[in-house]
Amino acid sequence: MNRLKELRQSKKKTQQEMADIVGVTKRTYIYWEQGERQIKPEKAKVLADYFGVTVGYLLGYEDIEDLVTETEDILKKGVEEQQKARRQASDHYDYFLETIFEVLSTLKEGTKENKLEQKETLELIDTLDYLVNSLDKWNKKLYESQTMLLQYEKLKQKIDYSKQELKNLK
Repeated sequence: MNRLKELRQSKKKTQQEMADIVGVTKRTYIYWEQGERQIKPEKAKVLADYFGVTVGYLLGYEDIEDLVTETEDILKKGVEEQQKARRQASDHYDYFLETIFEVLSTLKEGTKENKLEQKETLELIDTLDYLVNSLDKWNKKLYESQTMLLQYEKLKQKIDYSKQELKNLK
């Protein structure tokens, strides 16, 4: 049995209003609600979009609460992975930053006391170049991770809202 009637009633629409929205006769719509006729795929998509559900849910193949729970589980795994990536990026960032300061200190002291030869100075500069590029790479990963966590937080808010709406329907 499809969920058409309960979805229509939750939107406080008449059968005629829904028939008009979908572009069918009232009689056809009534047949759909009563399960006497199958809804064509393109019409099912229009209805699902209107109600903000999947076609599977509309047609009674999926339980929306199961979908919400499944989505929450996927979201939790994503958050855990992003938190791990953020920690890793942060650790690498800190390491490269600390190493840059050490190399700069060595370069400064060596230059001040004229202890460094040209070859050693060039090697330190090459090392600094590598470290700065690495720092930049890890800084980007850190930023991407933070951005992803913010997106996950927005999704979580939407899921929480959807769960509340489901409770209100019952």
